[in-house]
Amino acid sequence: ELRTAARTDPELRRVLTVAERSLRDRIVAQSRTLFGRAVAEHPNLERALDLTLQLMIGAAMSSVLHGEGSRLDDLIDDWKALFPLVLANAGAAATPDRKKVKGKR
Repeated sequence: ELRTAARTDPELRRVLTVAERSLRDRIVAQSRTLFGRAVAEHPNLERALDLTLQLMIGAAMSSVLHGEGSRLDDLIDDWKALFPLVLANAGAAATPDRKKVKGKR
């Protein structure tokens, strides 16, 4: 609901953006501690975590709207199996044009 409201409320969007960036940075820092040195130093860790966070946000919305707990559990199990592949290949799908735009965000 906050994200929806932030679309039309510039002040809320500013505050929510700062809060979400701070939370994301803390999640990345904690993940570096939890996953151990090999993962912590992996150059694609942050991108893989960003993808994970976006999937979690979508899963939370689906859970609220549809209440499909067992389906989400299956998707989480799939993501656990896929995460090492994502970590190894994060960013590989970005086209050169998208990589240029990314730097301007």
